[in-house]
Amino acid sequence: MLADRTVFLPRMPSSHAMVTAAAFRGAGIDARPVPDSSERTLQLGRSCCSGEECFPLIITLGDFLRLLCDEGHPAERAAFFMPTSSGPCRFGQYADYIRMVLADRGFEAALVLSPTSENAYDGLGTGSLSLLRACWRGFVAADHLVAMLLRIRPHEVHPGAADAAFQRGIAEIVTVLEDPRTTLRLSSLRGAAERGRDALRRVETLRQPRPLIGVVGEIFCRNNAYSNMEMIRCLERHGAECWLPGVTEWVHYTNLEEKRRIRRRGERLSGRQLRSQIRQWVQDRDRAAIARAFAEDLVDRPEPEVGEMLSLGAPYLPSDAALGEMALSVARAVYLHRRGVAGVVDISPFTCMNAIVAEAVYPAVSQDCDGVPIRNFYFDGTQANLDRDVVVFLQLARSYASRRDNVKPV
Repeated sequence: MLADRTVFLPRMPSSHAMVTAAAFRGAGIDARPVPDSSERTLQLGRSCCSGEECFPLIITLGDFLRLLCDEGHPAERAAFFMPTSSGPCRFGQYADYIRMVLADRGFEAALVLSPTSENAYDGLGTGSLSLLRACWRGFVAADHLVAMLLRIRPHEVHPGAADAAFQRGIAEIVTVLEDPRTTLRLSSLRGAAERGRDALRRVETLRQPRPLIGVVGEIFCRNNAYSNMEMIRCLERHGAECWLPGVTEWVHYTNLEEKRRIRRRGERLSGRQLRSQIRQWVQDRDRAAIARAFAEDLVDRPEPEVGEMLSLGAPYLPSDAALGEMALSVARAVYLHRRGVAGVVDISPFTCMNAIVAEAVYPAVSQDCDGVPIRNFYFDGTQANLDRDVVVFLQLARSYASRRDNVKPV
């Protein structure tokens, strides 16, 4: 099905799109991230939408159309990767909507790949298990490099040095994943991750006190720099250091939800349950092997077990009733408070249902968490005063940090 096609991947974020594309190439499938988004992305995406769709759909659809309309990529040789979900979100409609738009524009020959969270994205056809495992390892390694980057970049002496070291690290991972001889060799990938780690360690830094800001929100918008107007860099520019959850958080969450569905359906002794357990065991083993290389560097950025984290948000949004990113965002906000952050920002698309529900309970979360400031930042491509809003929020965060004894500047 993909033999004569190029698979194009949304940048969520760019580093993870690069390692995913490399894993596809290692499996014999031509793949690459979509080009960087631009104003043309918005023009094309909005031309096919009514205004009620959320911003990530506009961005992803616009990027796909740019490849077909502007760059002339043949539709019969294109495959667009658009995972889907069964949760309470418009995201579950993206793949079908994109197929409809492509057909209306005369590009019905283009293929839309849409594995689903219903089975933890275990649905790419023959050979998908090895591909998924390679992608998982790439995600884990990239997550750790991103965490190191955000730990180091705000304190770099020479601007751009941390980004350059990070890109070298991602390139090391790409080299391993795209080579069929090393794609599934854990020692090779760990070695690549360690070389990226070492490149970041060599970045010269001068540490000054900065408020640590936790980041939550909708997974595409918080990870796609174009859609959030480089929000992380904006926070850094105004004196903050950021703690961003990894992409693997969502994978852990979909694994947990699959287990819940298996229990609800009475399939406790089924082959599906066995496959789920084996996959979880393999993922945990791979993650631990890679994480050990970063234990010293990220000792102050521990990632919680998702089930335990969700229990922290249960008084506000029980995760067995409130599904998806709303439950994750609220639970992580509580977790981040317990880890001593000076504030929490929720980065989400304008009109995002998950963000709106989370925003409704954030005042209660803040009140119960010693008044830690929590602020929603919504994006639709039209913001004009992001710097002003960030400055105001960071004033609140610094004030909070100064009066809370157990919040220590990083």
